[in-house]
Amino acid sequence: MKNFHILAIQFLLACIPIHGINGQCAESYLVGNTATPSGTDIGQSITVSTCASGNFTSIRIVTVTNNSDVTLRIYEGDGYNGTLRYTQTGISWTVSNPNSFLISLGGGTGSLAYVSGQTYTFRFTVGGGTFQLMHATMGMYTGGQMYIGTTAQPSLDLNFSVNTDAMILPVELSAFETRLLPEGVKLFWTTASESANAGFQVERSIDAMNWTELTFVQGKGTTTEEQFYQWLDSRPLPGVNYYRLRQVDDDGSYSFSPTRMVHLPTDGTLTMYPNPVASGGPLYIDVPERVGQTELYIYSADGKLLRTFKANAGIRIELTVNFQPGFYLVRSRHAPDWMCRLVVYN
Repeated sequence: MKNFHILAIQFLLACIPIHGINGQCAESYLVGNTATPSGTDIGQSITVSTCASGNFTSIRIVTVTNNSDVTLRIYEGDGYNGTLRYTQTGISWTVSNPNSFLISLGGGTGSLAYVSGQTYTFRFTVGGGTFQLMHATMGMYTGGQMYIGTTAQPSLDLNFSVNTDAMILPVELSAFETRLLPEGVKLFWTTASESANAGFQVERSIDAMNWTELTFVQGKGTTTEEQFYQWLDSRPLPGVNYYRLRQVDDDGSYSFSPTRMVHLPTDGTLTMYPNPVASGGPLYIDVPERVGQTELYIYSADGKLLRTFKANAGIRIELTVNFQPGFYLVRSRHAPDWMCRLVVYN
């Protein structure tokens, strides 16, 4: 899951990709398995909810019998009464107690194209004799069920996976908000969908460069339903606190949300935010009562004085940062122990 993007004002985000890889879009993760009854007609329906629209490329099954002259049919919809989209004949496999077998798709009649969010049914029939496939002991597919002949088995799923040439849909972060409350800083975020999402590492920083992990919030794995999360930082730091989410996939890959900033008022010293600040953007400096009237100085990295301005106690100064990207130093005349490095970026 890579790159969150801001949609509009303040805290709303667009539903955007966090990660995406080609490959497996539906798989039965076994809790336990057993073979189906011997038969000539076995099927499985699934809703393709974790992949973008594309083409089916292959199917992997687990089977306990050797078979030839197997026909695969793919229907649009749940069951065999929907539109027949694709037929492939002459499929054969050899197994060994049991064995995983990959059926490459292509060369049949019809279309292997599918639409994300649609349900499809995969039907296997054998031309001679009988065959058995393995199935899970509980339903595993979104909107899926197993068929023995034409009879649905709602609590069971076949042990097989469907591969495509499309991208697996990402985790989509639709909102990320921080609120300063009497009990601390509360973080709220929402996902529009998730794919292989292990969870979110909540991180905090005082300078938006060096980050500390605060907690890990478990994700919902793979889902197309909207999910809501929240977490309270009951011990935020005085002054400026930056927050971000490190979203972690099941395979360990990760990406970051946008950064959110919360300012906690303090009477202890001057505070400056946001930092880093965009060139041409606003910079705020809070002057506490104890400092009194003071003068502030901004220096370049080589020590050249660039700007001087006066500040009264108990006010918030707003500056427009018309500096080139780089590092700067801000100091106070009447609070010589206070200085801060300012980072300016494009």
